[in-house]
Amino acid sequence: MPRKFTTPEIDDALKIARETREVLLSGTTSVESSLLGFYTVAEILGEEDDLEWAKYELDSFPQKKTTQLQKEPLWLCSGS
Repeated sequence: MPRKFTTPEIDDALKIARETREVLLSGTTSVESSLLGFYTVAEILGEEDDLEWAKYELDSFPQKKTTQLQKEPLWLCSGS
C-alpha cells in the first residue's frame, strides 16, 4: 500500500532535495554529504530501495550485492 504523506513531510523532503541539488551544482560539497541528503529524503518519503542503495554507497556494498558496476572502473562499463 503506498504511503500517504503529510504536507510537512513533503515540504521537508523537497527542501532537503533542493539544498542538496544546489550544493551539488555549486561543486562545494562532498559526495558523502550529497548521499546523506539523498538518504534523508528517501527516509522521509519511506523509499526502502533508495535507502538501501544510499546505505550501501555510504557504508560499502556487501559482497553479495556487488554488481559489475562496482567491480569495474566506470570507463570500462560505459562502453567508451
